[in-house]
Amino acid sequence: NKISMCYSMSKASFDMGNNSDAFAYLDEAKKLAKNKRHFSVKDLNKSYNRLKKIFSNLKKVNVKSLDKYNSYPIFIIGMPRSGTSLIEQIISSHSEVHGGGELTFLTTSMNLYDNELAYDLETAIKKIRKKYLYSLNRLSNKKFISDKLPANFRFVGAILQAIPEAKIIHTIRNPMAVCWSNYKSNFSSNEGMEYSYDQIDIANYYIAYDNLMKFWNEKFYDKIININYEQFVENSENEIKKLIMTLGLNWEDQVLEFTSNKRAVETVSFNQVRNKIYKNSSEEWKIYQKYLKPMRDILTLNNVKF
Repeated sequence: NKISMCYSMSKASFDMGNNSDAFAYLDEAKKLAKNKRHFSVKDLNKSYNRLKKIFSNLKKVNVKSLDKYNSYPIFIIGMPRSGTSLIEQIISSHSEVHGGGELTFLTTSMNLYDNELAYDLETAIKKIRKKYLYSLNRLSNKKFISDKLPANFRFVGAILQAIPEAKIIHTIRNPMAVCWSNYKSNFSSNEGMEYSYDQIDIANYYIAYDNLMKFWNEKFYDKIININYEQFVENSENEIKKLIMTLGLNWEDQVLEFTSNKRAVETVSFNQVRNKIYKNSSEEWKIYQKYLKPMRDILTLNNVKF
């Protein structure tokens, strides 16, 4: 209750322009939340380095001879608050795309067969494919189903091995904009968001994410659709049309009316996706930059430009 109250008081203080009180309440909410969860950047980097090792020198697993399915996923990955909800709202306005939201099917599959990845990759990949696509195809018969769990960026290698029919959209946003947005958001009930309770942890998580995505992009440069959020919102109509074409879908005018899409949205972005695109949101962090020094210092030290 104290955590929720502190977030509420912080929001009210921001709305009244009292930034000093807003950050005092926000910092207290984060401190209380951090006491309930554990985050280790050392463990995170160890996990990501293991994935890099597994998928560094990899022979392609032949899975196309296995079972065929009616629906295949469009994964939307990236940092939380990087525009993933907006992209899903847009593409799910297409008649051939069902908006699945933040699905946990892949995480469940990866956890089940994680140990096998290291010693029997081919068997593990086939099991991941079967379990994931079976679960996915129970949601809809449409050609594509979007899977918008941002943290699936961890599993790009497994996705492209197990489900070569899948599309992967990676949203990229200004590092300080996305780190600040993670810090101000209330993720207290979300699994996997333990890093978001501390400015230094957020910056370190961003660096680990960025390094892993650079690895995936180098290895699978032609399989990942990278979208720069700032460019996308600046020239949204052309960017939307280009995205639909890249996904191999026919153009439908209602895609541009994505704010009318009534599908349920269960993330902290549920209000934004109902509104017209806001072009300058990535500049907001500059208003509060004196309060964000720990975050800025870590990113600068690691040569992250923002």
